[in-house]
Amino acid sequence: MPNFKQPLTLTEISMRRERETLNNVLAKWIRMLLLAADDGIWSYSQQVEKVTKECKTLNEHLVLLPTSILNGLIPPLVPDFLNKISSYNKTFRVSKRILKNAEQIHEAVCTEMLKSVLGPFTRRYSTGVMSSFEQRLIIRTFNSTPNLTNLVFGTAPETDNSALLAIDIDHLKLLGSFHYNYRCTDQLVQQLALHCSKLRKILTALKNLKRIYLEE
Repeated sequence: MPNFKQPLTLTEISMRRERETLNNVLAKWIRMLLLAADDGIWSYSQQVEKVTKECKTLNEHLVLLPTSILNGLIPPLVPDFLNKISSYNKTFRVSKRILKNAEQIHEAVCTEMLKSVLGPFTRRYSTGVMSSFEQRLIIRTFNSTPNLTNLVFGTAPETDNSALLAIDIDHLKLLGSFHYNYRCTDQLVQQLALHCSKLRKILTALKNLKRIYLEE
């Protein structure tokens, strides 16, 4: 007998619709930012401020949801947001080069858009192939993910973000497992030892990729 695919449950249908709704919100933010950038730095700055406020409002609503819903909704949503924000970054840099003095606020609003779907409920990051921008974006959201226990940067992007990682790793005090496909600098090792007392497993790139276990 043929194997029939089981129909989606009401919960799964609801999750899918909510994920689609949130992706549409992000698409709207990006569209408005690009349109504002066409009108110059003042217009873009005003739109960045508006989007930032909406990001915070969205996050305030999300953190009120039951953990069971967040566990089903957020893990697949974060890669969606990361990919769309990365595409926006590429478009912005190619088509808005004439927009001077916008670099800082551009990266700030990108960070806020990703942070809108992150919070204390975020327990792990496990990334595939990513650009230096995407990795940098994740690092800058660490202050929103204090309960992160597992961090996987499995590929080495074109730029080493170890210096930024060393600065922001202090937010991850519950980190237990860390995979970083770059050589850990002395500064990064020191910050891990100082702030991540729960850390028990490190996978990092030395000359080759080696496993280092921290015993109890």
